[in-house]
Amino acid sequence: MRPHLRRLALLGLTFEIVISAAAGPLNFLFFWRKPPQPKGGVSKMLRPDQQVELADLLSMAPARQKCENWAWAAAVESILRAQKVPLAQSYWVTKADGGEVCKESATDLSALPKLINGSYVLDDGRKVRLVATLVAGAPAEMTAMLEGPRSGRPLLFVWKSHAYVYRGMAYDEMIAPNGQREFAIRQLKLLDPFFEGEQKQPATYDRDKDDPADINGMIDVVATPIEGPDWLHPEKELEKPSEIYFPKN
Repeated sequence: MRPHLRRLALLGLTFEIVISAAAGPLNFLFFWRKPPQPKGGVSKMLRPDQQVELADLLSMAPARQKCENWAWAAAVESILRAQKVPLAQSYWVTKADGGEVCKESATDLSALPKLINGSYVLDDGRKVRLVATLVAGAPAEMTAMLEGPRSGRPLLFVWKSHAYVYRGMAYDEMIAPNGQREFAIRQLKLLDPFFEGEQKQPATYDRDKDDPADINGMIDVVATPIEGPDWLHPEKELEKPSEIYFPKN
């Protein structure tokens, strides 16, 4: 394949991703652009304008400073608050940057999972394990984007180098006679931490106006409670005792 054709083929993958299900014959086609019309007279059942969202999440903790490091930290605060884990944005900024400093430069997404992952002891004595999963660029499948809101969990979404909270989306679903399902993004529902309140924070990614190449990535942060201590073997209470943190607001 000629170099310029190879580049075009790779670019096409940004807009149309084929995902095979782990079990069963079901396949998923996931589109960031409006999907092509079916060929050969194939009839598909259309379920237009489907919605998944955190209906109660109408606003988020605003960034205490209008700096990009505070934007992602505010997003993480809101994501964890929805999971009943109170870790303030000031804690994350201090942990990442050594103090409550302002950084205007774009966030290094690849560094955030390592920063977030670990086991934490909260001020009320509860212990939780945080696992952050990064998807770089426009997500190639919808599991986290669907299951996050359905589970009451928002996501960290970075678009044009700015961090948002992802709270849901509108999409079209098409089902072929062979069971193949196609999902076409219509809009992503976001919250911008640089603003405050229900009227100013909402932002929208629109497939008809916006470019998926501008999506930097997404991080799903899952908090799992850790059961009570093993009093006979406290050194075995956590897999990596060196990762226990005692955050304070």
